[in-house]
Amino acid sequence: MRKRKFFIVLATLITISLIGLSAKCGIAGEAPTIELKIYDGPDYSESDNMYYYRIEATVTGIPDPEVEFSTEDNVSPLSSERVEVGVEKDDSYDLTATATNPSGTASASITLEGDFGEEVAEPEEEVVEEVTEEEEVTKEEISGRKIIFASDRDSNFEIYVMNIDGSNQTRLTNNHALDSNPTWSPGGNKIAFFTDRDGNEEIYIMNANGTGQTRLTNNQSLDAFPDWSPDSSKIVFESFRDGNLEIYIMNADGTGQTNLTNSPADDSRPDWSPDGSKIIFSSHRDGNGEIYVMNADGTGQNNLTNDPIDDSFSDWSPDGSKIVFESNRDGGNLEIYVMNADGTGQTRLINNQAPNDVYPDW
Repeated sequence: MRKRKFFIVLATLITISLIGLSAKCGIAGEAPTIELKIYDGPDYSESDNMYYYRIEATVTGIPDPEVEFSTEDNVSPLSSERVEVGVEKDDSYDLTATATNPSGTASASITLEGDFGEEVAEPEEEVVEEVTEEEEVTKEEISGRKIIFASDRDSNFEIYVMNIDGSNQTRLTNNHALDSNPTWSPGGNKIAFFTDRDGNEEIYIMNANGTGQTRLTNNQSLDAFPDWSPDSSKIVFESFRDGNLEIYIMNADGTGQTNLTNSPADDSRPDWSPDGSKIIFSSHRDGNGEIYVMNADGTGQNNLTNDPIDDSFSDWSPDGSKIVFESNRDGGNLEIYVMNADGTGQTRLINNQAPNDVYPDW
């Protein structure tokens, strides 16, 4: 009993001493402050009739405050202190945010307008040319004008766009997470990509100028490598939500997410045929990597390569008659092969002693 009392007294003395030391050293808590400001925008998106702002919270306080923004559907988090806000044309929106630490809470708000009359025009520099009802722009035409890519030049991977000559390199995403694997919609007005800004990989889409970044998938497992259907109405992707990689399909707005493969083994890297009727993918259901094809609804799953060595990373030819892929069936190093769409005529295209030739794309 005396030992227990001694330790209690000692702990109390230590606590009092630490409090006194903190006060002497100025290590006291500091109540938070917060200020909201527009750091980008407004950018007008004709496709959804919205103005998009990017807002940053500037906060102070000891310890560092936690920031919480309004949680409506039109507010998309970009980082812990940045959000993108969509405001309908001819409307307004009051964005609020709070900063909280043990010393207190502070709040701030900012009014964002979606009604500018003729003062604010559409962005002077569009990523893609305007598509009229009389002229439909194909994915190939869009990619012939602009190139989207992922870059880690900003210390993390972000999505960029540039002209085909490398000029006008423009950052489309802006957060502290991974944004990767961008792909144009066939109409050229949307970009699908995956990001881990929510703590795990999810599928997002955005407008061609980077506005309107919208999360389509929402679960605790990986969703990645999206690919558009030729009519832009659906997106196929790989997901780990069932405990292994499966091929999923969803509508372009994120609804109707459906497992197409339903296999106990990993199925990954889907690619839609140009006519929209088929999907090729890599599968390990036979004990090694093989190239499979299936109908767009998941029926008729068929092994095209049937080789005991790994085959993977396949892609359709523009006319849908051929499939290119990588394989290490000849000598152990990865080489590029091509075959007919039905799996016949498998032919090695590269034959060298280099370690690997990989990731073919038609």
